[in-house]
Amino acid sequence: MNGIQEFWHRMELVLFGGAQQKGLIAPQVPTVDFVEGTPISIPSESIICSLTSIVNFRDLASATSNIRPGRVYRCACPYQSSCEDLALLQEELNITRLIDLRTNFEWKADKPSTVVASATIWKSSRDTIGGGLVLDQLQNSATSNVGIYRISLQEWSFYTRALVLQLPVHRAFPILLWLAIAKMLRWKPPVPQVRRRVIAEANRGGLYGMYVTILGAFQPEIACALRVLTEAVKLKEPVAIFCKLGKDRTGLLTMLILACCSASDHEIIADYMRSKHIPSLKQDLTIKKLEGFDAEVFSKAPAATLLAILQHLRQTHGSIRAYLETCGFSGEEQDELASLLREE
Repeated sequence: MNGIQEFWHRMELVLFGGAQQKGLIAPQVPTVDFVEGTPISIPSESIICSLTSIVNFRDLASATSNIRPGRVYRCACPYQSSCEDLALLQEELNITRLIDLRTNFEWKADKPSTVVASATIWKSSRDTIGGGLVLDQLQNSATSNVGIYRISLQEWSFYTRALVLQLPVHRAFPILLWLAIAKMLRWKPPVPQVRRRVIAEANRGGLYGMYVTILGAFQPEIACALRVLTEAVKLKEPVAIFCKLGKDRTGLLTMLILACCSASDHEIIADYMRSKHIPSLKQDLTIKKLEGFDAEVFSKAPAATLLAILQHLRQTHGSIRAYLETCGFSGEEQDELASLLREE
């Protein structure tokens, strides 16, 4: 079904008997009296604590005993970190695989980095014919064993389309109209009239709306990232997963990894909430595209939001396992990943 057919199908649902949606507003979740608790102690704790230029860095083994230490880490973008911290990542923690969940815009906005310059780089892209996802090698390195996998979980065009399709028609129509005009006149994205309305809808939905949109729109990318992680763990190569601040996109992917490993909701939410201690988004508006977003909302990491997301996946798919199967990451692949992360 092409974009025009999809739009008119949406119009028919809303205007001729379909259940009109209210957009992405978080459901009413009971107040969560959540006690974070103490992270699990791990052997590399002293090394991690010595990192001074990489925020939000931690070993997922500190969240659950179902993951062995030193297999997978999460953090904010490490490319601009100090030489000392980079040496710790590569020489002490032996991290050789980096899964970068950021957008093309964020990538292009980066300052030059020795890590990027010397790494082998792959980038995911949608296969317009087969509908799947492919990893293309952009850069090969003969001098470094570091591999960077660029698998965006918030590319603007896909995110906008997914968000608009969840809106009631009277709010979706102006965005679709401007998109059609921009395409006809060949305006280079992002179109200000579209961007302003999309950001207004994103602010209306808050963290919950953003997470639901990402989990719905980027299922092939999620499966791809999990397969990259699986292959790395098979080869005993530690992996670091990150986005801009390591809170939202990284938080969703690590939520799914922890769920694969049978972590409890309490363990998953506790790990997510540790991101509330990072420098606020209010002080980190370094990327122009973030302007207009409600920093008061998006800088937080509330337990109730992730609990609502876990409930959303279970209500719409039956279980987290079934959701991952919908993404294209089979039950057998989930069991293999959990086994690899758990085994000695």
